[in-house]
Amino acid sequence: MKYLSEDQEEGAGPPLTRNQIVVWDPVVRSFHWTIVTCCVLNLFILDEGKYWHRVTGYVVFLALIVRLFWGFCGSRHARFADFFPTPAKLAAQLKGILSGAEPRYIGHSPVRALMRRSPVSAMPVLEYSNLKMDVASRTAACSGLSLALTNSEASVLELLLRSAGTVVANQKLEHALSDFSAERSKNAIELTISRLRKKLTAKGATVAIEPIRGVGYLLRGTRP
Repeated sequence: MKYLSEDQEEGAGPPLTRNQIVVWDPVVRSFHWTIVTCCVLNLFILDEGKYWHRVTGYVVFLALIVRLFWGFCGSRHARFADFFPTPAKLAAQLKGILSGAEPRYIGHSPVRALMRRSPVSAMPVLEYSNLKMDVASRTAACSGLSLALTNSEASVLELLLRSAGTVVANQKLEHALSDFSAERSKNAIELTISRLRKKLTAKGATVAIEPIRGVGYLLRGTRP
């Protein structure tokens, strides 16, 4: 299976435009690049103990002072208070993860790195009818024929396969799509499902994705 970018679709027209959310402000970006540049200069270019070697050291020190100040007085995601999870933030995200409706985080996520996957995510292969998906590599195939899926399509298909035969709530699908788009459009689910249906039909999949009005979607087999 080959991956397509979120703005790339086989046979599609020009890429879609999206709203952008700037998380790291210019001060944070400048700080990061200043540290990287000074480290490269001092480690690989400048002679130790020479004038410019010392100057870069002072620049790093000044950058740290600015960053420390900005960590208390800067923009929302630059503040240190946004770095460390409070008990309330941890509880809220854990509740969201366990319910399958984890909120989208812009900036630092409290426990995402540790609790991104539930135990069922360890399943190496999901299979339903003639549709098979390798969870680890996020590849899918119908009767051995590979599917070319975007990342968002793969995430939605994984959710449907994990709950094959039962309804997957719209809220879960919206959350899966939010990982790949800063904007949640009202028809994002419908568009992704529509593309999935076309690709599954083209590969002869013996499954169907049925809408459950006002609730979500159901993946069922179509073999008699």
